This record gives sequence, C-alpha cells and structure tokens, in this order.
Amino acid sequence: MPSYLGAPLPLLQTIIVKSVCYTSSEYQPLELLGGDTSNLRSVKLSRVAIRWPTGNFVQLKYLKLKDVTYDSLTAQPLLDALRASPGLQVLKLIRMRGKEIPQPSPTITLHHLKHITLYNCALSLVECILGGIQAPSCTGLTLSILDQRSLDVPHFLDVTLKPFHPILRKLHRLHGGSEVILDFRGFEWHTGNHWDEEGLSMYMESFNDPTLTEWIDRTLKGESGLMIVFGHGGTFSEAVLRSVAPMRCVTKVAIGKSWDIGSVGSVLQFLSKPLTTSASLPSLPCLQELYLPPKGWNTRDLLEMVQARFCTLGWEATERTPLTIDVVKWGLWGRGGPGLPLDLATLVNIRKTSGVNLGGRKHPEGTLALVWNDEASEAVWF
Repeated sequence: MPSYLGAPLPLLQTIIVKSVCYTSSEYQPLELLGGDTSNLRSVKLSRVAIRWPTGNFVQLKYLKLKDVTYDSLTAQPLLDALRASPGLQVLKLIRMRGKEIPQPSPTITLHHLKHITLYNCALSLVECILGGIQAPSCTGLTLSILDQRSLDVPHFLDVTLKPFHPILRKLHRLHGGSEVILDFRGFEWHTGNHWDEEGLSMYMESFNDPTLTEWIDRTLKGESGLMIVFGHGGTFSEAVLRSVAPMRCVTKVAIGKSWDIGSVGSVLQFLSKPLTTSASLPSLPCLQELYLPPKGWNTRDLLEMVQARFCTLGWEATERTPLTIDVVKWGLWGRGGPGLPLDLATLVNIRKTSGVNLGGRKHPEGTLALVWNDEASEAVWF
C-alpha cells in the first residue's frame, strides 16, 4: 500500500482507504500521492495515518477524512491541500483530533464548495477551517461540537462564523425556515432536510445559553419562519426565556413530551407575559403557531395564556398576530400515549377568543378532540 499510494497515478480518480483498527495511530503513516495527482476526484480515508504533500489537486471534488489524527496530517498541510483544490465541492472532516494551530495565512476561497461537515473535530481545527476558508456557494453546513469547554463561544459565533452568517440566512430562507431545539442535551439549530448534504445542522452538546439564541436573533434579523422547540426534559431557564422573548423571527413554538406539568406551564406563562422592552407587546410578538404535547398541561393554563395575549387591556391598541394552537397527538418524538382530559367549557372560551384558531390546520374543520357534552348527553367533536 505505501509504495502504491506514493507512485505517480495520473489516471486515478478515486481513493477509498479504511482501516479495521480503531485509531489511525496504530499504523505507520502512508505517503499519500507523492507523484502525479492531476486526475484525482474523490478521496475517502478512515482510521489511517497519512502524510499529504501538497500536489496538483485541481480536479478534486470530494474529500472525506474520518479519525485521521494530527500526528500524521496537521492543519497546515490540510489547508494547503484545500488551497490546491479550487474545484472542491464536498468537505467532510469527522473526529479529527489534535492541538496544532497553523500560522495565519490568506483566506482560501472555494467557489464550488457546496457542503461542509465538521463533526466532533478538535476545536482548533474547526476554528482553523471555518476561519480560513470562504464558500460563497455553500448550500449545506453540518457543524457538531461535542466538547465546547475550551471554546470562546461569543468569539466563535460572532467572529469565526461571521463569513458564514449570510449563508446561514440563505439556508434558512431557502428551506422555508428552520428550527432551534432547546433541551437537556444541548443546543441544535437545523433546517428540515439536515440529514442529507443540503441545509443546515448546528449542534453544541451540553450547552444551552442565552448567547446562542441572541446570536440567532441577530443572524436572522428581518427574517421569519423560525421554530423554537422546547424538547425532552425542558430547558426553560429564565435567562433562556428572556433571550427568546423578543425574537421576531420566531413564528412557531413546539413543546416536546414532558411528564412535568410545571415545565409546560412555565412556557405558557412565558407566552402570557409582555416584553420587558415594550409592555404593549407579548413575548414572541410574531408567534403564529403553537404545538402542544398530548400531556403535561391543562386547558385552564392555556385559556389564561390566550386571554393574556389577546384580551389584556394594555395591549388593545396593538394589533395581535393571529395564533393557531394544535395538539400533537403522537408527541414530537414518538408515541404520546392517551391524551389529557379536555374541559369543554374552557375550550369554548378559548375558541371564542378573537384571533385564535383552536385545533390547527391538520384537523378536519378545526377538530381538536372528542369531548362529552353534559347538556346534550353525547360525545361532540370539538
């Protein structure tokens, strides 16, 4: 293998090398293509140690490196390889570890780069790649940080990612909106099709801080269509809720399954409160859709929220954004089990509120539930 990869291979278009060993450090480094590489189109390497002299990679379209340690391939040769690959379309770096930081160099503009994946890589490499390249044609960005303890988050968001801010807005708009998930696992921001090589997926494990929601609000200024999902376990800290409250880009809120009625209730109470910066507007003033789980709340709390948003005297002079309320039958992450008992009289009062559509667009004729009408002694679709 070493002698083969080191030989001139002017006709070779694809290289796929995968080791059965768990780490690349168990192999002697391979000298990758020391000769003619002018026709190389695709390189996929997994768990191998390599040294990669800069060559003529003008035809390279696809580069995927997985579990390749810095012991053999440091950041600077990798940047040099990117600089020598002006036609690169897909870049995937997965679990690339190490601490070496290259010297500052001119920004690399990759006009044809469509998709970038940086998954659980060394933070120094993530900052090096994102800070060292520009990809004006990018239509897919996957970024996963599983250990942010040594990361200066504000600097990373506002400085390192600054060249990608227009791309983030473009992806949000291109895919008809995006969603932010806040729960005990961390922070996630993605578009609907983030599993393929299109769209946006950004994840920070075990990190949930107002810094992130405030940054998204600035990044999407003037946009709409963002959904906030309060997920498993409910991360509903006052600091996070305060940072979310003024976000005009948020038009949808979904609450995931929760066995704690207090957690769902805290979100409904949050939606009832006025903005601290403008008492004439409710929190999330542009909210159009609210999705509730099948359990963990009661109709009385929902009625109080609706009345606070639409009937408070101090807000009468301000036009309210119409709100559609829907109950997700099966929950946001699987089966929700039997739904909660619904009080017919309270539901009637909610439905009477001007500007509120109870039942959602997915139910025929606004049907929310089957309830028992005591006066008529019969079941009624409501």
